[in-house]
Amino acid sequence: MHRSVPVRLLTLAVVATALTAVPFALPASAAAKPSVSCAKLVSTTSLNLTAQTGTVSSSFLTCTPAGLAAGGSDKVTTPLAKITGTLSAKITWNGGKGTTAVTEKFTSQKTIGKCPKGTKYLTLVTGTTGASTGAAAKIIKSGEPINGSICTVAATSTKYVSSLLKGTKFTL
Repeated sequence: MHRSVPVRLLTLAVVATALTAVPFALPASAAAKPSVSCAKLVSTTSLNLTAQTGTVSSSFLTCTPAGLAAGGSDKVTTPLAKITGTLSAKITWNGGKGTTAVTEKFTSQKTIGKCPKGTKYLTLVTGTTGASTGAAAKIIKSGEPINGSICTVAATSTKYVSSLLKGTKFTL
């Protein structure tokens, strides 16, 4: 059976249109962008050498959008062996704005880059957001990327204080 040229062209046009639509069919998480940007981060890591654990307490401050401007905080205790690995935590947003589950990976860099003098570590934080509750759920969607560049100073042999690399923001 022989098809006419117009039928072949129509078939090619339909196939070409379908192929151009494929990239738009990717899951929403593949194109997710951070919804929150915090200009200030204060984090303290306390090591308990007897228990072989580390507790990381962080405060996220000066955040946008306005709905989460008051910032939030989280606290997680983990075995020392995992302190520079992947951690799961829950940010509790100030002012009763809800919570956001996060999974963050901490990667220490070989140099301190542009961190201030006295910095012991430059750590890159990456990860993704999980489910949010309350007002935060209307702002932060699951699967949004997390990024931050953190400079850490050793206050003592068991206490470390971290802040954002100057000129950067913590996004999630």
